[in-house]
Amino acid sequence: MKTKINYKVKANNGIEDFKSFVKAHNCEFITVDLSDLNVFEAMKFAVLASVYHFQEYPSGMLSFKNKSTDINNLISDFSLNNMEFV
Repeated sequence: MKTKINYKVKANNGIEDFKSFVKAHNCEFITVDLSDLNVFEAMKFAVLASVYHFQEYPSGMLSFKNKSTDINNLISDFSLNNMEFV
Protein backbone atom coordinates (compact mmCIF):
# COMPACT_ATOMS: atom_id res chain seq x y z
CA MET A 1 0.00 0.00 0.00
CA LYS A 2 1.29 3.45 -0.94
CA THR A 3 1.21 5.73 2.06
CA LYS A 4 1.69 9.41 1.26
CA ILE A 5 3.21 11.74 3.78
CA ASN A 6 2.52 15.47 3.65
CA TYR A 7 5.25 18.12 3.67
CA LYS A 8 4.51 21.86 3.72
CA VAL A 9 7.20 24.12 2.30
CA LYS A 10 7.50 27.47 4.06
CA ALA A 11 9.41 30.46 2.72
CA ASN A 12 12.26 29.84 5.17
CA ASN A 13 12.52 26.07 4.44
CA GLY A 14 15.16 25.09 1.97
CA ILE A 15 15.93 21.93 0.08
CA GLU A 16 18.15 20.78 2.96
CA ASP A 17 15.11 20.74 5.26
CA PHE A 18 13.29 18.61 2.70
CA LYS A 19 16.21 16.19 2.48
CA SER A 20 16.28 15.83 6.26
CA PHE A 21 12.52 15.23 6.31
CA VAL A 22 12.77 12.51 3.64
CA LYS A 23 15.62 10.76 5.47
CA ALA A 24 13.83 10.93 8.83
CA HIS A 25 10.48 9.64 7.53
CA ASN A 26 11.53 7.17 4.82
CA CYS A 27 9.22 8.92 2.33
CA GLU A 28 8.75 7.07 -0.93
CA PHE A 29 5.48 8.90 -1.67
CA ILE A 30 5.10 12.52 -0.55
CA THR A 31 2.57 15.28 -1.11
CA VAL A 32 4.45 18.58 -1.06
CA ASP A 33 2.53 21.82 -0.55
CA LEU A 34 4.24 24.70 -2.39
CA SER A 35 1.43 27.22 -1.95
CA ASP A 36 3.44 29.57 0.32
CA LEU A 37 6.13 30.09 -2.33
CA ASN A 38 6.18 32.40 -5.34
CA VAL A 39 6.19 30.74 -8.76
CA PHE A 40 9.97 30.87 -9.22
CA GLU A 41 10.83 29.58 -5.75
CA ALA A 42 8.21 26.85 -6.11
CA MET A 43 9.60 25.80 -9.47
CA LYS A 44 13.17 25.71 -8.13
CA PHE A 45 12.11 23.71 -5.08
CA ALA A 46 10.06 21.25 -7.15
CA VAL A 47 12.91 20.50 -9.55
CA LEU A 48 15.54 20.13 -6.82
CA ALA A 49 13.24 18.01 -4.65
CA SER A 50 12.33 15.79 -7.59
CA VAL A 51 15.95 15.13 -8.50
CA TYR A 52 16.92 14.41 -4.89
CA HIS A 53 13.88 12.20 -4.26
CA PHE A 54 14.49 10.20 -7.44
CA GLN A 55 18.05 9.45 -6.31
CA GLU A 56 16.74 8.11 -3.00
CA TYR A 57 13.54 6.42 -4.28
CA PRO A 58 13.63 5.71 -8.05
CA SER A 59 10.15 4.17 -7.93
CA GLY A 60 8.72 6.87 -5.63
CA MET A 61 6.46 9.78 -6.49
CA LEU A 62 6.14 13.40 -5.41
CA SER A 63 2.73 15.07 -5.63
CA PHE A 64 2.91 18.85 -5.58
CA LYS A 65 0.14 21.21 -4.49
CA ASN A 66 0.51 24.77 -5.70
CA LYS A 67 -1.52 27.92 -6.17
CA SER A 68 -0.63 28.51 -9.81
CA THR A 69 -0.85 26.45 -12.96
CA ASP A 70 2.14 28.43 -14.25
CA ILE A 71 4.40 26.07 -12.32
CA ASN A 72 2.92 23.06 -14.11
CA ASN A 73 3.49 24.69 -17.50
CA LEU A 74 7.08 25.71 -16.73
CA ILE A 75 8.10 22.31 -15.38
CA SER A 76 6.43 20.30 -18.14
CA ASP A 77 9.52 20.87 -20.33
CA PHE A 78 11.71 18.95 -17.87
CA SER A 79 11.85 15.15 -17.96
CA LEU A 80 10.90 14.58 -14.34
CA ASN A 81 8.85 11.40 -14.28
CA ASN A 82 8.56 11.11 -10.51
CA MET A 83 6.36 14.17 -10.00
CA GLU A 84 2.75 15.11 -10.50
CA PHE A 85 0.65 18.15 -9.70
CA VAL A 86 -2.57 17.86 -7.71
